[in-house]
Amino acid sequence: NTTLWEHWPEGSEHMGTINHAWSGGPLTLLSQKVAGLQPLSPGWSRFSVCPQPGKLKQFSASLCSPQGIIAVNAQKTESEWTVEVTVPKGTVAVIDFSGFGSNKSPFELTSGKQKLIVKAK
Repeated sequence: NTTLWEHWPEGSEHMGTINHAWSGGPLTLLSQKVAGLQPLSPGWSRFSVCPQPGKLKQFSASLCSPQGIIAVNAQKTESEWTVEVTVPKGTVAVIDFSGFGSNKSPFELTSGKQKLIVKAK
């Protein structure tokens, strides 16, 4: 399902729906802004990972693309961020860590699960 489930008490005219989009907005914002997941080409064959965690010390997000699961998992210590990125076979991730305060230029990752270390600022 692409949205959140909603269920009403038994005896209601309608028992519920799987299309409860009003509360799905924050999930979209967390994936797009905090985790920084955005498609760059149709079908997510090329996508960006540009996290903007603000004051968060950890976050994770995943989504189902036509090629497979795309995932980002990040944790902060005092001196660095550890970021794991899962890139499905046949896709390319464009990684931009400027949201962590990094001055490293964006770079590309191909398929696999990659563990990256970024100095915290």
